[in-house]
Amino acid sequence: MRRLLTATTLIVLSLSTTTAFAAPKRARVAKHSDAAQREAEKAAEAERLEAEKKKIEADRLEAEKKIEEAKAEQAKAEQAKVDAAKAIEQAKAAHAKPASPPDADAAPTQPAVDRATKVEAVGGGASQGLGFGVGLRVGQTLKSHVYAGTDAMFHFARGDAHVVYTTGVVGYELAAGALKITPAIGGGILLVIPKEGPVGKTPLVYPAVAVRYDIPSTALTVGVDTRLLYLTDADTTALSLAGTAGVRF
Repeated sequence: MRRLLTATTLIVLSLSTTTAFAAPKRARVAKHSDAAQREAEKAAEAERLEAEKKKIEADRLEAEKKIEEAKAEQAKAEQAKVDAAKAIEQAKAAHAKPASPPDADAAPTQPAVDRATKVEAVGGGASQGLGFGVGLRVGQTLKSHVYAGTDAMFHFARGDAHVVYTTGVVGYELAAGALKITPAIGGGILLVIPKEGPVGKTPLVYPAVAVRYDIPSTALTVGVDTRLLYLTDADTTALSLAGTAGVRF
Protein backbone atom coordinates (compact mmCIF):
# COMPACT_ATOMS: atom_id res chain seq x y z
CA MET A 1 0.00 0.00 0.00
CA ARG A 2 2.80 2.29 0.85
CA ARG A 3 4.42 1.54 -2.48
CA LEU A 4 1.22 2.47 -4.31
CA LEU A 5 1.05 5.82 -2.57
CA THR A 6 4.68 6.49 -3.35
CA ALA A 7 4.15 5.72 -7.03
CA THR A 8 1.07 7.93 -7.19
CA THR A 9 2.95 10.78 -5.58
CA LEU A 10 5.79 10.46 -8.03
CA ILE A 11 3.34 10.50 -10.96
CA VAL A 12 1.61 13.64 -9.63
CA LEU A 13 4.93 15.40 -9.13
CA SER A 14 6.03 14.44 -12.60
CA LEU A 15 2.84 15.82 -14.16
CA SER A 16 3.16 19.05 -12.19
CA THR A 17 6.72 19.56 -13.32
CA THR A 18 5.78 18.91 -16.97
CA THR A 19 2.90 21.36 -16.81
CA ALA A 20 5.11 24.01 -15.23
CA PHE A 21 7.66 23.73 -18.03
CA ALA A 22 5.04 23.50 -20.85
CA ALA A 23 3.16 26.72 -20.01
CA PRO A 24 6.00 29.17 -20.87
CA LYS A 25 6.68 27.25 -24.01
CA ARG A 26 3.08 27.54 -25.12
CA ALA A 27 3.20 31.28 -24.41
CA ARG A 28 6.27 31.70 -26.54
CA VAL A 29 4.66 29.71 -29.37
CA ALA A 30 1.51 31.85 -29.23
CA LYS A 31 3.53 35.08 -29.28
CA HIS A 32 5.51 33.89 -32.29
CA SER A 33 2.28 32.95 -34.07
CA ASP A 34 0.83 36.49 -33.57
CA ALA A 35 3.98 38.12 -34.96
CA ALA A 36 3.88 35.83 -37.99
CA GLN A 37 0.22 36.73 -38.57
CA ARG A 38 1.01 40.45 -38.42
CA GLU A 39 3.85 40.01 -40.88
CA ALA A 40 1.55 38.09 -43.19
CA GLU A 41 -1.05 40.85 -43.00
CA LYS A 42 1.58 43.48 -43.77
CA ALA A 43 2.79 41.45 -46.75
CA ALA A 44 -0.77 41.06 -48.02
CA GLU A 45 -1.42 44.84 -47.69
CA ALA A 46 1.82 45.59 -49.52
CA GLU A 47 0.82 43.22 -52.32
CA ARG A 48 -2.62 44.88 -52.53
CA LEU A 49 -1.10 48.36 -52.74
CA GLU A 50 1.36 47.23 -55.38
CA ALA A 51 -1.47 45.67 -57.39
CA GLU A 52 -3.49 48.92 -57.21
CA LYS A 53 -0.44 50.92 -58.25
CA LYS A 54 0.11 48.65 -61.24
CA LYS A 55 -3.57 48.94 -62.19
CA ILE A 56 -3.46 52.77 -62.01
CA GLU A 57 -0.33 52.82 -64.18
CA ALA A 58 -1.95 50.45 -66.68
CA ASP A 59 -5.06 52.65 -66.82
CA ARG A 60 -2.89 55.74 -67.39
CA LEU A 61 -1.02 54.04 -70.23
CA GLU A 62 -4.30 52.92 -71.79
CA ALA A 63 -5.72 56.46 -71.62
CA GLU A 64 -2.58 57.90 -73.23
CA LYS A 65 -2.82 55.27 -75.97
CA LYS A 66 -6.43 56.20 -76.68
CA ILE A 67 -5.51 59.90 -76.82
CA GLU A 68 -2.75 59.19 -79.32
CA GLU A 69 -5.14 57.08 -81.42
CA ALA A 70 -7.71 59.91 -81.39
CA LYS A 71 -5.03 62.38 -82.52
CA ALA A 72 -4.01 60.03 -85.30
CA GLU A 73 -7.64 59.70 -86.45
CA GLN A 74 -8.06 63.48 -86.42
CA ALA A 75 -4.89 63.92 -88.48
CA LYS A 76 -6.19 61.34 -90.97
CA ALA A 77 -9.49 63.21 -91.23
CA GLU A 78 -7.72 66.53 -91.84
CA GLN A 79 -5.52 64.96 -94.49
CA ALA A 80 -8.56 63.38 -96.14
CA LYS A 81 -10.23 66.80 -96.20
CA VAL A 82 -7.18 68.38 -97.82
CA ASP A 83 -6.97 65.56 -100.37
CA ALA A 84 -10.67 65.94 -101.20
CA ALA A 85 -10.31 69.70 -101.75
CA LYS A 86 -7.30 69.10 -103.97
CA ALA A 87 -9.19 66.47 -105.95
CA ILE A 88 -12.10 68.88 -106.48
CA GLU A 89 -9.76 71.59 -107.73
CA GLN A 90 -8.09 69.13 -110.09
CA ALA A 91 -11.49 67.99 -111.38
CA LYS A 92 -12.53 71.59 -111.99
CA ALA A 93 -9.28 72.28 -113.81
CA ALA A 94 -9.72 69.12 -115.90
CA HIS A 95 -13.26 70.08 -116.94
CA ALA A 96 -12.51 73.77 -117.46
CA LYS A 97 -12.74 74.94 -121.05
CA PRO A 98 -9.26 75.65 -122.38
CA ALA A 99 -8.67 79.21 -123.43
CA SER A 100 -8.85 79.75 -127.15
CA PRO A 101 -5.58 80.79 -128.74
CA PRO A 102 -5.58 84.32 -130.06
CA ASP A 103 -6.67 84.65 -133.67
CA ALA A 104 -3.74 86.01 -135.60
CA ASP A 105 -6.05 87.29 -138.35
CA ALA A 106 -8.35 89.13 -135.96
CA ALA A 107 -8.07 92.88 -135.89
CA PRO A 108 -6.56 94.23 -132.67
CA THR A 109 -9.11 95.59 -130.25
CA GLN A 110 -8.93 99.32 -129.82
CA PRO A 111 -8.78 100.40 -126.19
CA ALA A 112 -11.80 102.29 -124.95
CA VAL A 113 -11.27 106.02 -124.90
CA ASP A 114 -13.09 108.28 -122.48
CA ARG A 115 -13.96 111.18 -124.77
CA ALA A 116 -15.32 113.70 -122.27
CA THR A 117 -15.14 116.87 -124.42
CA LYS A 118 -17.84 117.41 -127.06
CA VAL A 119 -18.25 119.91 -129.88
CA GLU A 120 -21.71 119.76 -131.49
CA ALA A 121 -23.64 121.61 -134.17
CA VAL A 122 -27.22 122.44 -133.20
CA GLY A 123 -30.15 123.09 -135.55
CA GLY A 124 -33.89 123.37 -134.87
CA GLY A 125 -36.86 125.62 -134.29
CA ALA A 126 -38.40 127.59 -131.44
CA SER A 127 -41.82 129.03 -130.69
CA GLN A 128 -42.83 132.64 -129.94
CA GLY A 129 -41.61 133.84 -133.33
CA LEU A 130 -37.99 132.80 -132.86
CA GLY A 131 -38.23 130.48 -135.87
CA PHE A 132 -35.46 128.25 -137.18
CA GLY A 133 -32.05 128.54 -135.58
CA VAL A 134 -28.54 127.13 -135.82
CA GLY A 135 -25.72 127.18 -133.33
CA LEU A 136 -22.75 125.55 -131.67
CA ARG A 137 -22.42 123.80 -128.34
CA VAL A 138 -19.13 123.02 -126.58
CA GLY A 139 -18.99 121.16 -123.27
CA GLN A 140 -17.18 118.70 -121.11
CA THR A 141 -18.33 115.92 -118.78
CA LEU A 142 -16.22 115.61 -115.65
CA LYS A 143 -15.42 112.31 -113.93
CA SER A 144 -18.11 113.18 -111.39
CA HIS A 145 -20.64 113.16 -114.33
CA VAL A 146 -21.13 116.90 -113.97
CA TYR A 147 -21.51 118.57 -117.39
CA ALA A 148 -20.33 122.14 -117.99
CA GLY A 149 -20.42 123.99 -121.30
CA THR A 150 -21.53 126.95 -123.35
CA ASP A 151 -24.09 127.43 -126.14
CA ALA A 152 -24.40 130.01 -128.91
CA MET A 153 -27.57 130.16 -131.07
CA PHE A 154 -28.71 132.32 -133.99
CA HIS A 155 -32.43 132.35 -134.82
CA PHE A 156 -33.90 133.68 -138.07
CA ALA A 157 -36.81 135.26 -136.30
CA ARG A 158 -39.93 136.26 -138.22
CA GLY A 159 -40.23 139.96 -138.97
CA ASP A 160 -37.44 142.44 -139.30
CA ALA A 161 -35.16 141.13 -136.54
CA HIS A 162 -32.90 138.20 -135.71
CA VAL A 163 -32.23 136.71 -132.29
CA VAL A 164 -28.85 135.69 -130.90
CA TYR A 165 -28.11 134.29 -127.46
CA THR A 166 -25.11 132.84 -125.69
CA THR A 167 -25.40 130.96 -122.41
CA GLY A 168 -23.46 128.96 -119.91
CA VAL A 169 -24.85 125.50 -119.09
CA VAL A 170 -24.43 123.20 -116.09
CA GLY A 171 -25.97 119.73 -115.86
CA TYR A 172 -25.54 116.12 -114.78
CA GLU A 173 -24.95 113.33 -117.29
CA LEU A 174 -26.77 110.03 -116.85
CA ALA A 175 -25.33 107.14 -118.87
CA ALA A 176 -26.98 103.93 -120.06
CA GLY A 177 -24.33 102.38 -122.26
CA ALA A 178 -23.86 104.55 -125.36
CA LEU A 179 -27.01 106.55 -124.53
CA LYS A 180 -26.45 109.71 -122.51
CA ILE A 181 -29.18 111.86 -120.93
CA THR A 182 -28.16 115.23 -119.53
CA PRO A 183 -30.67 117.40 -117.66
CA ALA A 184 -29.23 120.91 -117.33
CA ILE A 185 -29.93 124.54 -116.66
CA GLY A 186 -28.61 127.47 -118.71
CA GLY A 187 -28.49 131.20 -118.40
CA GLY A 188 -27.20 134.14 -120.41
CA ILE A 189 -28.18 137.12 -122.52
CA LEU A 190 -30.55 137.13 -125.52
CA LEU A 191 -30.05 139.86 -128.12
CA VAL A 192 -32.76 141.01 -130.51
CA ILE A 193 -31.05 142.50 -133.59
CA PRO A 194 -33.47 144.47 -135.81
CA LYS A 195 -32.65 145.49 -139.35
CA GLU A 196 -33.00 149.06 -138.22
CA GLY A 197 -32.86 150.60 -134.80
CA PRO A 198 -31.09 149.74 -131.55
CA VAL A 199 -30.31 146.20 -130.39
CA GLY A 200 -32.54 144.93 -127.64
CA LYS A 201 -31.40 142.53 -124.95
CA THR A 202 -32.96 140.53 -122.14
CA PRO A 203 -31.70 138.04 -119.57
CA LEU A 204 -32.44 134.46 -120.51
CA VAL A 205 -32.71 131.33 -118.34
CA TYR A 206 -33.93 127.88 -119.30
CA PRO A 207 -34.09 124.26 -118.19
CA ALA A 208 -32.96 121.80 -120.84
CA VAL A 209 -32.65 118.08 -121.51
CA ALA A 210 -30.11 116.77 -124.03
CA VAL A 211 -30.32 113.16 -125.22
CA ARG A 212 -27.21 111.98 -127.04
CA TYR A 213 -26.13 108.69 -128.62
CA ASP A 214 -22.39 108.05 -128.86
CA ILE A 215 -21.84 105.92 -131.96
CA PRO A 216 -19.68 102.93 -130.87
CA SER A 217 -16.13 102.59 -132.20
CA THR A 218 -16.24 106.18 -133.46
CA ALA A 219 -15.88 109.66 -132.04
CA LEU A 220 -19.25 110.75 -133.47
CA THR A 221 -22.32 111.63 -131.45
CA VAL A 222 -25.90 112.51 -132.45
CA GLY A 223 -28.92 113.52 -130.41
CA VAL A 224 -31.79 115.86 -129.69
CA ASP A 225 -32.02 118.88 -127.43
CA THR A 226 -35.06 120.51 -125.92
CA ARG A 227 -35.16 123.81 -124.00
CA LEU A 228 -37.79 125.95 -122.35
CA LEU A 229 -36.51 129.50 -122.91
CA TYR A 230 -37.69 132.14 -120.46
CA LEU A 231 -37.11 135.74 -121.51
CA THR A 232 -37.26 137.56 -118.19
CA ASP A 233 -37.77 141.13 -119.39
CA ALA A 234 -40.46 140.16 -121.85
CA ASP A 235 -41.95 137.60 -119.40
CA THR A 236 -42.22 135.23 -122.35
CA THR A 237 -41.56 131.48 -122.58
CA ALA A 238 -40.52 129.78 -125.80
CA LEU A 239 -40.10 126.08 -126.48
CA SER A 240 -37.02 125.07 -128.49
CA LEU A 241 -36.46 121.67 -130.10
CA ALA A 242 -33.31 120.90 -132.05
CA GLY A 243 -31.17 118.09 -133.40
CA THR A 244 -27.46 117.79 -132.62
CA ALA A 245 -24.44 116.18 -134.25
CA GLY A 246 -20.80 116.42 -133.29
CA VAL A 247 -17.58 114.78 -132.23
CA ARG A 248 -16.07 113.66 -128.92
CA PHE A 249 -12.46 113.85 -127.96
